[in-house]
Amino acid sequence: RSRPTRKPSTKQIEASEPALPAHRPQDAAAQVSGNVSIMESFQGPLPPPSALSQYNEAFPGCAERIVAMAEQQLAHRHALETRAIDGKLTAQRNGQALGFVVVLAALIVGGALIAIHKDVSGLTAIVGALASLVAVFVYGRRKDAEERREKRADFATPQLRLPYEDGRSEPDQPPRSSDALPRQR
Repeated sequence: RSRPTRKPSTKQIEASEPALPAHRPQDAAAQVSGNVSIMESFQGPLPPPSALSQYNEAFPGCAERIVAMAEQQLAHRHALETRAIDGKLTAQRNGQALGFVVVLAALIVGGALIAIHKDVSGLTAIVGALASLVAVFVYGRRKDAEERREKRADFATPQLRLPYEDGRSEPDQPPRSSDALPRQR
């Protein structure tokens, strides 16, 4: 799942203070003048406390409303996850019960066919029922294992990949010999 992100805010700051202490005569004329951009960004349902206080200054009670909105979203997400898990468990129980009934019926029919001297048909019904039961069991196990692998992969990979200047695809790779020392130009 991806987390919601907010657009970064940019502030313009005018700087016109001396870059060096003014008590040195040769540095007294050196001053910095220009614009400095500061970019702030945050990730998640809640802004940082400083932004919440600014929201509250602009609109009284806004911070409480933002926090309440995040709490409601969290409760909603938990309710949906609970419903999804309960639904999956119910479907599994119903599938097991229905599978048991079908296999039991096939075994009874196969036994009855064998009892009336229809050996081939009876054995076919019994073997077919048992084979289908084994096939469903194996398929379910493989599907569950694949789902677990996908979930592990989701947790193992970062959500945001940044390009590396030295061409490495992963941050934990050892540096190449040419990357060990910075180049002098």
